[in-house]
Amino acid sequence: MENALNMIVEADRAARERVAEARRRRDALQETLAEQKTAIDAEYDAKAKAQVTEARRQKEEKLSVAAQQIEAREAHIAKALEARFAAGHKSWEDALFQAAVALDD
Repeated sequence: MENALNMIVEADRAARERVAEARRRRDALQETLAEQKTAIDAEYDAKAKAQVTEARRQKEEKLSVAAQQIEAREAHIAKALEARFAAGHKSWEDALFQAAVALDD
């Protein structure tokens, strides 16, 4: 009988040791998984930030090109207006003067 009790106590002790070992392995596995998740999250965050940075750079480059085109077009229009003014301002002044003098008559 005592032998049977010793066997039961030994089986219980062995079972408790197995449960404790299983808990240690589970805890170690959870810690490993948490570390891997953190590393994966950091990797994807870095990739996402790099993609956003690249997209922003490309948009800024396109905006810069568009702004340069607009500035060039505006400079061309301003030059054309200045040429038209230079070509006709004397005759416009004379016409305005004549119109003003004609009003006084």
